Amino acid sequence: MTTRIVPSALPIGLRWMALRLRIHSCDRQPRRAGGTTGRIRNHRCHAGAHTLRCGAVCSSAALEASRHHRDAKRRDRHGCRSGSRCHRLRYAVTRLSAPELTWGLLLALARQIPAEVAAVREGKWQTRIGVTLSGKTLGIVGLGKIGSLIARYARAFDMQVLAWSRNLTDEQCQSVGAERALSLDALLQSADIVTLHLVLSDTTRGIIGGRELGLMKPTALLVNTSRGPLIDEAALLQALTQNRLAGAALDVFDTEPLPASHPLRSLPNVVVTPHIGYVCRENYEIFYGDAFADIQAWLKGSPVRTLPEPK
Repeated sequence: MTTRIVPSALPIGLRWMALRLRIHSCDRQPRRAGGTTGRIRNHRCHAGAHTLRCGAVCSSAALEASRHHRDAKRRDRHGCRSGSRCHRLRYAVTRLSAPELTWGLLLALARQIPAEVAAVREGKWQTRIGVTLSGKTLGIVGLGKIGSLIARYARAFDMQVLAWSRNLTDEQCQSVGAERALSLDALLQSADIVTLHLVLSDTTRGIIGGRELGLMKPTALLVNTSRGPLIDEAALLQALTQNRLAGAALDVFDTEPLPASHPLRSLPNVVVTPHIGYVCRENYEIFYGDAFADIQAWLKGSPVRTLPEPK
């Protein structure tokens, strides 16, 4: 017997999969192809209040960009070649959607767009004064794939670009029209807007703390679409509430989802989004399209993109 999934009962990711690909749950018992190393198991997936049970496989919102990105190197070791699906997946996640959201947040914060939209809906008119980007200095902390795209966006807006990371070279900076800052402190002191694009690790956790925030101009803006713990959240809240920092735009947080009573939800000089750097139609087509193809192939007894069991 086959039961149709009701799309409205699913979280956005699974709803996309159900609507776009017309997935049906199934009570068939799984058949494994002899000798394969696939690790699909018969289990339940709890997606919010909805439980999707499929005897063959379960696909949940855990199929998110961050997991695919963390596994990228492992996939490279197992045949993820340029032009393949997982190559396109990484390209879409790391080279397109996240930088575009970063720039959208930066513009929204600089021009006070969310506050003005809310004011218009309340019957008000021109309640804030924003700032332009032309002629300002953008400080990019981490000039990898995403940071390099941000540098190019900034140049298109006639901004000066400073960049810093521990192993950054002058050649890397020159290739994207940026100038290498001598230190993180120097970047923070000079930049009008700072955006973070670092991998979270023991050495980068809390890299922007109270001392670093104190080095920034009181008119400066801070953008983080990378990982929440890169910033000392308590220190950031203090700087924002005391107006020692003009504003922040954040897509990532220490705790996600952000608690309903969290002060970042209500501060007037903060723009927040719910970790949507990867949430766009193109990425979901790849995430859930690949998941659907995996399900179909596995049910036929010929799984694709399998990984060996961990040693």
